[in-house]
Amino acid sequence: MSALESKIAALLAKAESTNHPAEAEAFMAKAEELMLKHGIERASLEAARPGQRREDIIQVREYLKNGHGYGIAQIRIAFAVGPSFSVRVLQSKLYNGDIVVWYVGHKSDVEQAKTLAASLMEQSRKQALHWWKTEGKHNVYWDTDNDAYLARREFIFAFASGVRARLEETRSRIVEEAATGTALVLVERGALVDSWMAENMEVGEARATNRNYGGAAAARAGKQAGRDAIGSKALKS
Repeated sequence: MSALESKIAALLAKAESTNHPAEAEAFMAKAEELMLKHGIERASLEAARPGQRREDIIQVREYLKNGHGYGIAQIRIAFAVGPSFSVRVLQSKLYNGDIVVWYVGHKSDVEQAKTLAASLMEQSRKQALHWWKTEGKHNVYWDTDNDAYLARREFIFAFASGVRARLEETRSRIVEEAATGTALVLVERGALVDSWMAENMEVGEARATNRNYGGAAAARAGKQAGRDAIGSKALKS
């Protein structure tokens, strides 16, 4: 593991272990900033050396247990993270209800996206439970276990939406600050992934899934939590 990878791993571990949202936000901000910047710099360097062998495009499967039904919500975090790393994310379902998440992209991009998504999935569930105990159950009239589950799951769905928004904003800012032509490099990198998928994979038609919503309060809180989890302010090195 390189020094950079060790630093990122340490930051993610701290974000997952702390019970203080502000601390988690700061650790995630720094980790996310490092991951995106490093990936964009690596892509630009590779594009500037057309004669050299390009990084391999790979597909990786991750198995996500659908414990208590939260898996269907948590997978949205993978879909939220993938685009900012030029990674395509797909899903399939096993007979026991568990979910297979497919990450397709350049090897280093897949590793970064997979690592960040796993960390955010862990945080989303912890934050959903914390929100319900401290705030959610006091602001709604529901009192059944199913109502509580739906509210927490809605929180995670919205958390994923917040993650996508913040990552897109951060990536755009990094690209704007980078050298001219960086945006085109990333477009071409994504196009290579799409071409590889067309030649090597048979992808079924995506189908929208219906869900019972868990309430507006859960959606508002979850989206804000998702945005905060990868806030744009990075810690000073």
